[in-house]
Amino acid sequence: MSCNLTKGRNITCRDTVGGIKAVYFAQYDEVATFVTASGELTDFDLGGSDDIYKYTLKRGTGSVTETITGSSENGTVFYTPTVNIKLHKLTKEDQNQIKLLTAQRLVVFVELNEVLSTNSHNVLLCLGLENGLELNAGTNSSGVVLEI
Repeated sequence: MSCNLTKGRNITCRDTVGGIKAVYFAQYDEVATFVTASGELTDFDLGGSDDIYKYTLKRGTGSVTETITGSSENGTVFYTPTVNIKLHKLTKEDQNQIKLLTAQRLVVFVELNEVLSTNSHNVLLCLGLENGLELNAGTNSSGVVLEI
């Protein structure tokens, strides 16, 4: 049966840092091709557009959460990713860019503070690979929290 468990999990060493270093936004409809292998994104093509926009974050001002929702009645499971970021010193131009983010379906790359010991690269998560993500909530105060 393909649903059998395949391995357990031990407590690992305390050798990582939590949190987000940066988020990168790309318009979903501009990403032409995703290449995956063994459940990992290995390459992507922006279809002639080089438009990926990096938002660098201060330590402790961002998080990523994936909520798992299952239905025994329907036999289904779905995953809802949420990215929360706080932006400091918002300008009029920043607010205009946030307004543009609300109008798009997005692919969001989240760069974690965690570093892979095998190749010393930061861990990147790709959210919105299948259907894109949409900005659903935000609060404008001394900083902004964006939930995607």
